[in-house]
Amino acid sequence: PAPVAVPPPPPPPPSPPVSRDFSAVQAAVDASIVTNMAILVGDETGVLFAYEKGTFTTDQEVSIASASKMAFGLLIWDLVESGDLSLADSPQDYIGFWTDMAGDGRSEITLDQLLGFTSGFNNPPGNAGCIGQGSVSLSDCVEQVYDDGLDTLAGSAFYYGPEHMQIAALMASEATGKTNAALLDERLIQPYGLSGMTRYPALRGDNPRYSGNMVSTADDYALWLTAILDGRLVSDRTGYLEDRTASVTFGSRPDGLDALDWHYGFGFWKECDDLSYTAACDANPTISSPGAFGFTPWIDFNAGYWGIIAIEETVIDGRAASNVSVELEQEVQPLIETAL
Repeated sequence: PAPVAVPPPPPPPPSPPVSRDFSAVQAAVDASIVTNMAILVGDETGVLFAYEKGTFTTDQEVSIASASKMAFGLLIWDLVESGDLSLADSPQDYIGFWTDMAGDGRSEITLDQLLGFTSGFNNPPGNAGCIGQGSVSLSDCVEQVYDDGLDTLAGSAFYYGPEHMQIAALMASEATGKTNAALLDERLIQPYGLSGMTRYPALRGDNPRYSGNMVSTADDYALWLTAILDGRLVSDRTGYLEDRTASVTFGSRPDGLDALDWHYGFGFWKECDDLSYTAACDANPTISSPGAFGFTPWIDFNAGYWGIIAIEETVIDGRAASNVSVELEQEVQPLIETAL
């Protein structure tokens, strides 16, 4: 008789999802002095843990202050990777009033230095001048910055302030013929599925503080961090993560970070737990961009995850919200690594 065909064995059942225990992270958030806040943790696949405390929600529109810096840096980096700009470009390559005269230090500035805050235009955040005034155009405001002149030679010192990114924003607009709002929508919002709540406020015209005036949500910002980790948003990760301050003096850091020897990249801090910045902090770094109102996004490339602490306060229990947020970020980082 003909042999009887034996059916193949059924496929094995799918592996159960990995169970991760974030209870210690939640306990740290519950113990925090912050009444209303949220925390998100994720990796290249998306959100792994979300927790809302008090009345705060992850889809709540908030002013993210200096978390705008990482976002704007991503926009400029995307323009570099697409060939619209180059890291070696100088302002005079695009801005008509900018000098190209040899010996004038303003002609020696590069886009890379602008995004690394080493351009030499060093007005502090509290002295922004025309930056952020909707009644002044971006071009006219940058010309005022230009006329005020350099404070230090380009590439010699790091100063935390708003002028660097304002100049870069005008370069981006002139290079593409588009407003930065249009570029943000075209390059970073539409492709990654962000909501209409992520934007620079229209009342500031084309002259918002690009380093500090963005509004967003924790859910929206999480989409960018996921896209960085999965490789969709940043192709040249090595170039993006390069230390832009390895050979400069530090003239200023914001309050709360002045005691930390963190370095600076392309619109973000390169964190370091050592007393002084070391090569170990440069390899597979943790990068972050804390905002004055407590919105703090970060990515740990070594552990392979991202996090967001979302707060919108000015002062919490008599302390700056940014200081409270950064301290909580440092507290939960090892807890997250354990959970992963």
